[in-house]
Amino acid sequence: SVWREQGYRDATTLKVAERAGIGEVTLFRRFGGKGKLFAAALAREAESFEIAALASSDDVEADLLNIVCAYDRLLDRNGAIVADFLLNRPNDPAFDELAAIPRSAIMKAVGIIVYHQQAGRLQSGPPLQLIVGLLGPLIMSYMIQRAQPELGLGAAPHEIVSRFLNGSA
Repeated sequence: SVWREQGYRDATTLKVAERAGIGEVTLFRRFGGKGKLFAAALAREAESFEIAALASSDDVEADLLNIVCAYDRLLDRNGAIVADFLLNRPNDPAFDELAAIPRSAIMKAVGIIVYHQQAGRLQSGPPLQLIVGLLGPLIMSYMIQRAQPELGLGAAPHEIVSRFLNGSA
């Protein structure tokens, strides 16, 4: 998509309209502006984010791996869009209605953490902070890889989960 290729700042409504094979005025009539058009595209992409389908099991390692892999695929497919949302949300009211999408995904992961904490399979502590500890290495690796691809930095989901469970970074 134009958003993935060029980012929010550089993608114009004209470029999006041309790619869609419609007139720019049609986009404005339907969406009312670039922010709302981007928000609609992000909402559509969020529908394919599979974390909503994840469920808790008795295998903490498999459940954490499923969470990390879901976010890994999200970043692989839509990392630039996610970054644009995070950077532009505070400045564009069109994104306010989308705040529930990432919050819902994080809360699904938090629920899995809580399930394993209650079963004694994970350390105690604020579940949201544990999610940050779990996903932080993945997100940082993604950001560094985008900024400095020559470093060849990658984050293997299995390694991330193993380090998380063993208490090391």
